[in-house]
Amino acid sequence: MGLRSLIHPPFRLKTPARSLFGRAETKRRRGQTMSILAVGTVAFDCVETPYGKRDDILGGSVSFLGVAASYFSNVRMVAVIGEDFPEAHLDFFRSRDIDTDGVNRKPGQTFRWKGHYLDDINVAKTLDTQLNVLEG
Repeated sequence: MGLRSLIHPPFRLKTPARSLFGRAETKRRRGQTMSILAVGTVAFDCVETPYGKRDDILGGSVSFLGVAASYFSNVRMVAVIGEDFPEAHLDFFRSRDIDTDGVNRKPGQTFRWKGHYLDDINVAKTLDTQLNVLEG
């Protein structure tokens, strides 16, 4: 069953399915998309699952939204980060053609979240939240 058969009859793809998953840069050149203003948190997450534990990984709602949306549209990101946030993470966003001009670096530490997905992998249990630069 192809992608076209999953779409209700009144709705038809104007673009071949294979090109729907291209880079945002390609879509900007073709003028096919509007931009998305992604506003939210950029964070460091400490996550534990039955499969392992990772500390200080890139997280936050606008990180996930921005990267996912960058496959389909132009993205402009608005968030606050601390002075501990590595430039390499901002470079990663930029490599996805995400506009990071709205990311504001403030003195202090970046927002942090700690939790686990042990009892049910679909349910996060928050163990600690540190607002840090989001407080001020």
